[in-house]
Amino acid sequence: MRNKILIIIFSLLVIFLFSLYFLNKSSNSNSRINTDNIKLIQVGMTVENVVAILGKPLKITNRYENRGKTFTYTEKQENKMTYPMLWVHFDRESKVDIVFAKKYILWGADDECIYNLDSKYDDPKFMNTELLKAQFK
Repeated sequence: MRNKILIIIFSLLVIFLFSLYFLNKSSNSNSRINTDNIKLIQVGMTVENVVAILGKPLKITNRYENRGKTFTYTEKQENKMTYPMLWVHFDRESKVDIVFAKKYILWGADDECIYNLDSKYDDPKFMNTELLKAQFK
């Protein structure tokens, strides 16, 4: 009886680890969304410059209090344990204001900033190059 329980527990563990491996594979359909291209986006670039580098966004929304637009380049991935998100925020003059990337963890229950280029700072305020490369190959 004890051996059966151990075999069941071991089998469930193997299935769980196997599914995590496949569920965490990135399914980014836009090959232009990669670390090198993300780093090419600079504060002050025009919408046209960004689209030339990253392609068309999946979604365009108005920013809070009409401060410009936000381009969303990735989408929430319901079936993945972890997934990356990338946004490019534009100011009222349609110039890049912020480039922001996160890694959502545990199906979106938590998140981790992996890249933040902000017009308020000369250099990226935060850049985790290893994680950026892992999320946006």
